Amino acid sequence: MNTLADAEGRVAVACGVTPVEYLVEIPGFGGRTRVLESGSGPAVLLLHDLGTAASVWLPLMARLDGHRVLAVDLPGFGQAEPTDYRTVSYLRGFAVGFVHGVVSALGLDAVALAGNGVGGLWALWTAADRAECVRAIALLGAPACTAGTPVLTQRKLTGRPLIGRRSGVSRDLWTRLGHAADRLPDGWAELTEAVSAQPEYETAFGTLSRATSGSGGFGATDLGRLAQPICLLLGERDPLARLETLGTIADVISGPAIYAGAAGHLPWLDNEQGTADVLGAFLAETDSAPASGRADRAAKAWPVPAPRSASTAPVADPGASAPR
Repeated sequence: MNTLADAEGRVAVACGVTPVEYLVEIPGFGGRTRVLESGSGPAVLLLHDLGTAASVWLPLMARLDGHRVLAVDLPGFGQAEPTDYRTVSYLRGFAVGFVHGVVSALGLDAVALAGNGVGGLWALWTAADRAECVRAIALLGAPACTAGTPVLTQRKLTGRPLIGRRSGVSRDLWTRLGHAADRLPDGWAELTEAVSAQPEYETAFGTLSRATSGSGGFGATDLGRLAQPICLLLGERDPLARLETLGTIADVISGPAIYAGAAGHLPWLDNEQGTADVLGAFLAETDSAPASGRADRAAKAWPVPAPRSASTAPVADPGASAPR
């Protein structure tokens, strides 16, 4: 039987990381959830997108040095308690309560937040509404419902209304998100299937997708009002955003905005070290800043990785920082 723990263990070994795993209670905002932790240093909390779990960050956790890296399961996903978002009357308040609750449960005052998709939107909401606990924000891949971006749906991922556990679904899913199959870590297909097999997964996915779509999201004006430094790393093959999105966000944030060549919605799946280098450099500039402090804008180069399989990987030109 391919359990989630077994699948995560295989991917962790393939990535060369051995995270510590533990549960925390967030009363009123999803209940019990699971945290994966690695490294030491200033804390960065990773927030995943729909359809994944904390373990989606394992390839990045293996490469991000000098920080206490904390990846959490959003309510309803991974090993978190099942959640039907139709019972949530105000999604933004729930999301902010959850993230702040995790920070408090870990005994931290302020953290850097890194988010993908819905996780990116939750990071932005928290930075706006609980600024005292957010030191910096890194948007790795297009954030959901931000400056005009959409949210993932089950049909966008699979071509079908519901994600089913059928042969080939996991490979198709990552291709639809802009990723090259030969770049995925060993065991990734099994991990994808194990995540989608968790109790009430489809309920959490569908109800959170719809709730996010109707939430009002986060506009470019809202981004411009945030005091914290923000970094954006957007893959050129990310199906949830276009180059225009990068320009819109780059115009209003204080940190680097990078168009990542040969990368999909989760840039670290196509280039673990490149993503870790960009994120690590951004965090190094903000680690000493107080919550709500700003950092100097800095451009970073995006290196194109060597393919896992030289005979099958596409060739792409490096991306560049967005023009100002």
